[in-house]
This record gives sequence, structure tokens and C-alpha cells, in this order.
Amino acid sequence: MTTEREQSALDESVDQYSTEELESIVSALAKRRSDGHYTLLKFTTGYKAVLGTPDVWLDDRETIWSLPTAVTARQALVDLLSRELNERESLPTLIAICQAESLRRAYPSRLTP
Repeated sequence: MTTEREQSALDESVDQYSTEELESIVSALAKRRSDGHYTLLKFTTGYKAVLGTPDVWLDDRETIWSLPTAVTARQALVDLLSRELNERESLPTLIAICQAESLRRAYPSRLTP
């Protein structure tokens, strides 16, 4: 969990990234934590995002209910990052991972032995 001050700093730092870039950052986190799975849910009241694939029929229903509801999908991704980031998996670390993956896709023959 992040403090209000840390949340404000995260909100400011993610403003420079597009929603697509935020999805890549969340995807990098999901690869490290939940076998690459994350879920973005759309409800009448808004969006929710969680790592993994929740089972809405069993125990995860309460977990989903307790997640913050965001007005936009983008804000749901930011909420997910604010809940899940820590010192080991910081925003700069995940951005570096995304950049490395992008380079590998762009220049596969140069980066593989």
C-alpha cells in the first residue's frame, strides 16, 4: 500500500505515459507476479484492475468488491500500480523492463546469441 504522498508522486510520474504504455508497465508487473495475467474489469459504476485472473464465483468476489472503483480504465491501472509497487518492483524498474522488451522485439537478431 502507498501513502497519500507516494500516491501523489505516482500519479504525477504516470501522467507522462499513455494508457497503452501503462498497460505495458502493468503487463511487466503481471509477468513477474502472476504468470503474466492481469484483469481489467468494467462495471456500471466504473473500472477495477487486479493482478491474476480472479474467480468471480468463489472467494475472489469479495476481493473484487473491495478494490477501488475508477472512473476510467487508465485510472484503474494506476490504482493497480499504486497497490502493487514496492521497492523491488518500482515504476522505474518496470519501465526499464518494458524498454528492454521493446528493444528485443525491434532488434531480435542483434540481442540474441
